Amino acid sequence: MAESDVFDSLDAPIQRVTGVDIPMPYSEAVEVYSMPKGDHVVKAAKKILNIS
Repeated sequence: MAESDVFDSLDAPIQRVTGVDIPMPYSEAVEVYSMPKGDHVVKAAKKILNIS
């Protein structure tokens, strides 16, 4: 597990970053909106590391 090496450096619990909590749409045009974006991943990482 990746967190085992840096567990003591974390300022918050491990957080899973996933898509929106909705059924996966069949339309590819709508599917794009349900997937996590880069800024969501960065925001979650900063929250875990307590970085503004």
